[in-house]
Amino acid sequence: LKERKVDAKIDVNGDINFTFSIDSFDFYGQYQKYAIAINDGEAYLLEFDNEIINKLFFFNNIHDKKELNYIKDLFNEKLLPQISTNVIELNVSKDNNSPFSIKLFIELTEKNTLTFKTEYYNNDILINDLSIIDSNSYNKLIKNTYVQILTSLGAIENGEIKDEDKILLFLKADLTNLRKVCELYLNDALKNKNIKSIGKVNIKVEGKEDLLALSVFSQDYTSEDIYKILQAYHKKKKFYKLNNDIILLEDEEIKKLNDLKEELKLDKNLTKERLPFFEALKLKAFAGNKIELKMDDYLQSALSEIIEFKNYKLDLSKELSDSLRDYQNDAIKWMRVLAKYHLSGVLADDMGLGKTLETISFISLIKEEKPILIISPKSVLYNWKDEFNKWKQNINVTIIDGNKNDRVRLIDNISNNKKEVYLTSYDMLRQDLENYVNKIFSLVIIDEAQYIKNAATLKSKAVKDLVSTTRFALSGTPIENSLTDLWSIFDFLMPGYLPSLEKFKKEYEKEDNKKEELSKKVKPFILRRTKKEVLASLPPKTTNVIKVTLTDKQKDLYTAYLAKAKSDLFSIENISPISVLSALTKLRQICVDPSTFIENYDEMSSKISITIETIKNSIENSHKVLVFSSFTSVLEHLRSYLDSENIPSYYICGQTSGELRLSLANKFNNEDKVNVMLVSLKAGGTGLNLQGADIVIHIDPWWNFASEEQASDRAYRIGQTRPVFVYKFISFDTIEEKVLSLQEKKKELYNTIIKSGKDGISGLKKEDIDYLLS
Repeated sequence: LKERKVDAKIDVNGDINFTFSIDSFDFYGQYQKYAIAINDGEAYLLEFDNEIINKLFFFNNIHDKKELNYIKDLFNEKLLPQISTNVIELNVSKDNNSPFSIKLFIELTEKNTLTFKTEYYNNDILINDLSIIDSNSYNKLIKNTYVQILTSLGAIENGEIKDEDKILLFLKADLTNLRKVCELYLNDALKNKNIKSIGKVNIKVEGKEDLLALSVFSQDYTSEDIYKILQAYHKKKKFYKLNNDIILLEDEEIKKLNDLKEELKLDKNLTKERLPFFEALKLKAFAGNKIELKMDDYLQSALSEIIEFKNYKLDLSKELSDSLRDYQNDAIKWMRVLAKYHLSGVLADDMGLGKTLETISFISLIKEEKPILIISPKSVLYNWKDEFNKWKQNINVTIIDGNKNDRVRLIDNISNNKKEVYLTSYDMLRQDLENYVNKIFSLVIIDEAQYIKNAATLKSKAVKDLVSTTRFALSGTPIENSLTDLWSIFDFLMPGYLPSLEKFKKEYEKEDNKKEELSKKVKPFILRRTKKEVLASLPPKTTNVIKVTLTDKQKDLYTAYLAKAKSDLFSIENISPISVLSALTKLRQICVDPSTFIENYDEMSSKISITIETIKNSIENSHKVLVFSSFTSVLEHLRSYLDSENIPSYYICGQTSGELRLSLANKFNNEDKVNVMLVSLKAGGTGLNLQGADIVIHIDPWWNFASEEQASDRAYRIGQTRPVFVYKFISFDTIEEKVLSLQEKKKELYNTIIKSGKDGISGLKKEDIDYLLS
């Protein structure tokens, strides 16, 4: 198009004459509705109906007066508006002696409104009667052209523009054509206007121990100016007028700055003197083309040390260093580096990899003379005490247990100036929280951190109310049901690092494409290794899912209860969670052992039958068997069957005391008198070392894979020398198959967020600092 020459000259001299010269007549034949005009190498497209094209382009010499008047009307009504709108060069040969002129006054007010005032003159005398203008063809043409150009710019002769989008369009527009038909008068705000972006902004960060000092500044504007600009952005303004500058606010850099101000709650000077150290790991996300992040040497060194934690030098006792494996040393280094900068983290190693030993070794390196508190399920308090005694690190360890008076006395004796370890349970902490008010710990560790997955519970709130320098969470399953499990743990570790719970749910639970972003954000603070990655010498573990067919009697019972459950639940408008859980529990119990809740049900279920058969075969082949069920009544019934078969067994449930659990586990592992251990799934998910077993049976599936995996790994851990076989009994064509499907979904979610090995913190590369987990 740029090579085609089209001359369009319009001479106004009383009548209107048109002269168009076109280098290729066929060119227009291809576009029945379009004409092309070229000006300064730019092509413009004009759309007409066929009649106008014929009249204007196919007849160059028109002398008939009637025809000429018709063409004049077409020009004024059709061609001229489109020429003005499309900013095509308009050559109006104005009679130098013409007395007609137009003056336009434009003002940008303090309230950011554009006002327009038009005045028409004849011999410099203001024309009040506008009908006079229309009586003269030249004056009318100039006026119509002026109005059309104004309209194309979003304005009218005498009016105003309040809409900021339209104001911006006008401010950015080329007013060349407007100046050809009128004299333009602009107020100072417009005359000296300088439309620009915010320009170069710097974020300066300095680190010292566990705090940051942050300031935002610019060469062009003061911090207070930038704050005002961000306030205008927050109010969804399109631009902000500052002195002679009109600053455009639809800018990605301004959005980032505003997000920084909101997230860190910066003051009017855009500074913050006491920011948590972990905020440094967010700041790279705010940098961009116009925002430069300047970190001091201390901070850059700290970030490098966190990422390269494996290079940290440990100074452990010989007894510990001789016993620790390489991957365990890495965990201690990771904890030590984070603690150095008063950061916190989740040690999420696979069950059985030695999180307890790693933690005790880390504690042995703490020099600060302040108490240390470990919170765990009550069932494993004595496991912790036993492990501390085993490794003899000259640390005084006290269990806060017993009645209320005994516990209060022990808490009152905690010295804020002495390094001692105290052990308590989640429930006891909740009951005793008021007694911890004046206690300051160097370190608080929560074991089996999934216990605080529900942020609304009293036990979750209790651990978050404790005062400590550093915090760590231990859990092989930091995500059991949903991402909010992880949020609650991080709310304990580093309050404010993740968004508010409401925002977190909106951003991460409801948007799948944000899950990888969350994974990057938590990566430096989660250390996860699996047995397969770090224990090449560990024997294999094989999981077998065995479908079990219900007996006819069970099947009939299941079908009847299923129909009743559907009828009851779907007939209620607002179904209560308790009703749903009750119905599902009964269906699951029928799959396992109906006799546990139905009187006079005397038939042995398929599950009990295959479980007894598997136990017998295992014992005959010199295996030890671990049996899990989520129903204690099922385990008790199974035990009575085993007794009748003269097969002795141990039994651990939620009511079993910590001392007895430890005693039974030691006997099972080290003696051959009893080869069967029955464990309720809830009790078996924490603090048991049962590597004496090499056969694991799950009579019924639990809702999430993590709890089952933790239970199975009571046998599959350091110290196990034999291959482990896990049998999961699933009732065919029942709710249990749905539970299995649900487990897979939970597993997929877990693996998406919690990375292990080279995908975890140990695989974090320096370039990942550029994202730094926002």
